[in-house]
Amino acid sequence: MKRFIPVAMALALLLAACGEDAPAPTSAPAVTEPAVTSDTPQPERGGLSPTAVAALNELEFLRGSELAGENDERLIRETLTYYFLMRNDMLCERRYDVPDFTTFFDTSSPDYDKLVYNVDKARYFAMLAQVNGSPEYVWYNTTVTFNSLKIDGDTASAEVYDLLDMIYDGSDNMSAQGTTNYVDMRCVDGVWLITDITPADTFDGAVSHEELLEDIAELEAQLET
Repeated sequence: MKRFIPVAMALALLLAACGEDAPAPTSAPAVTEPAVTSDTPQPERGGLSPTAVAALNELEFLRGSELAGENDERLIRETLTYYFLMRNDMLCERRYDVPDFTTFFDTSSPDYDKLVYNVDKARYFAMLAQVNGSPEYVWYNTTVTFNSLKIDGDTASAEVYDLLDMIYDGSDNMSAQGTTNYVDMRCVDGVWLITDITPADTFDGAVSHEELLEDIAELEAQLET
């Protein structure tokens, strides 16, 4: 399982804050309050996150709007923006289900496995952080910048920089990670779908998709125990 080492992800240490309680005023009458437990269980992981729901709804609206077939550049930009928003949300929100990304993909593409790998890599990092007890995020934000976009008929290629800013629970500092992605797309019945995606941090000898899925299965087993 340790074969896959996070490259761009720095896991912060959880800091515990402590301090003295202020003395209770002596003149105030005693008031009996209901007991409040501090060990309220966290909500079970399940369902789609609000960000995933909103992104999928916006994508569906976009594809059914008057823009379809009229403004390819905007359709491509917004489609890829929703994709990276959902992918980063899956990385940061560990208590929700993994959304179905196939709506973004051309399933007939010869590089379809690479597309699924890109999603599973984020899923692996999120699960690894959960297993290791890494701090949760108290805030995060995705910025998608298009370095280039070329449209040629029903195909397109884009160079997209995906930046994720975040603040870890217990930290006073902001962290960030980002990479350039080289994306190919194809228009199928008026819908722009991703046919290939290659992050700039891809390197030779990387873990295969099959090995990555084995590592994910190990992490799932640990989370279930």
